[in-house]
Amino acid sequence: MFLWQFAHNCLLVKRNIARRGIKLETLCPVCNRLDEDSGHLFFKCKKAKEVWRSLDLELHRVNLRQCTSAHEVIEYIWKLDRELQLKCVVLLRKWWGARNKENANESMPGVNEICRTVLTTQREIQGLSTKNASVRKARNNQWKPPPAGVYKINTDRAFCQATHNGGWGFVARDDHGVFLEGGCGKLSRISSALHAEALAALHGVERAAELGMPHIILETDAAVLGNALRTNDMDRSPLGCLFRQIKAMLAEHFESVDVHVCPRECNRVADSMASYGGQQGVGSIITAQMFESMLSHRGDSGCQGAFYTYDAFIEAAKNFPAFGTTGNDETRRRELAAFFGQTSHETTGGWATAPGGPFAWGYCRVNEQSQTDPPYYGRGPIQLAHKYNYQQAGQALGLDLVNNPDMVSSNPVVAFKTAIWFWMTPQSPKPSCHDVMTNNWTPSADDRSAGRLSGYGETTNIINGK
Repeated sequence: MFLWQFAHNCLLVKRNIARRGIKLETLCPVCNRLDEDSGHLFFKCKKAKEVWRSLDLELHRVNLRQCTSAHEVIEYIWKLDRELQLKCVVLLRKWWGARNKENANESMPGVNEICRTVLTTQREIQGLSTKNASVRKARNNQWKPPPAGVYKINTDRAFCQATHNGGWGFVARDDHGVFLEGGCGKLSRISSALHAEALAALHGVERAAELGMPHIILETDAAVLGNALRTNDMDRSPLGCLFRQIKAMLAEHFESVDVHVCPRECNRVADSMASYGGQQGVGSIITAQMFESMLSHRGDSGCQGAFYTYDAFIEAAKNFPAFGTTGNDETRRRELAAFFGQTSHETTGGWATAPGGPFAWGYCRVNEQSQTDPPYYGRGPIQLAHKYNYQQAGQALGLDLVNNPDMVSSNPVVAFKTAIWFWMTPQSPKPSCHDVMTNNWTPSADDRSAGRLSGYGETTNIINGK
């Protein structure tokens, strides 16, 4: 019924209702920016665009947006392969349902939830096909080796819309299907799934060039990326600079290049690599063994430091997706080294002449020994002090630390959360320690004249300076 109504332009979008002589506000209930007709609602609305992009259907959205009638839209969809047909139709239906909730002043599902519903419904419908059809499809959708003398580079991405973090992965194989090289890593501050796909392709191409592969096939399951690399259609898009960079590398470093778009089933190895890369949080750098080695005295009888545990640190870090995950591996290591250097200094108990140096006794103390400004004296790895800090940290973490300041010294996860919160939060007019150590802060002229420069020293000024 929905598809029939769509094809005959009978859906009760606001412009259609207004044409029947009913007076009403015709703005789109989702974006409240432009009049709502079917073309705007399904293909031009800002939030609808996010859904199409998240489902790797941006190229088709752009083409559908240019259709002049609902019949043209249906004809375009019917020319796609069955899987894309189904995906587009389910997307249209689920987006219509989400719009109706917003129009009825009910809670509209977010982009991620809509995408999950589309994919779940698509899988359920596909599951109704016969077993033999599924077997035939599985046989056809298998990775195939390249021609003799050619190397195939498969790339893929993982992407989380909520955090704008993700991962990249690639795998290189020869004409016998022999694994030659693979790689993966974490991505942060990415704008879209297509952005992540392009970065994954860039990593794969860079490594293939380093290995001296003369003839390659670059294979991806992202149709939009494939089109962007085979044509100039998207060179002026927001990601056009990145697409041009990849194409320039392909032209410069290889004797022959083909860009293939494959079904997702053919790209499972690269997909697994990307998923693994996206999961590389702080635990991929600060391992349990490293934690114990750095803080070897924290459990000594003279210390309170057995309070601090590796599991508590990892659990707390999950609440701050950018902490220790921003930038390349060198930047990530530099930030985490600075964090543990500063928190180790804060928790030595002031023993500057300690055997092995003061940093070897990091995380020895939980509470500030002088206990100034009670009850808001220093607690936890960063030694959070003063009522205003307890108040701001509590608001950010959803905890009543003003009335329960001892939570910082009795719950190790809360203790680490307050430390990482302080590290990630600008201390106006000073920047955040995170921005300093990840090169996202540029000293002003006054900063430079006062000797406040980017680096570890500035984090000391942020924590203990004026």
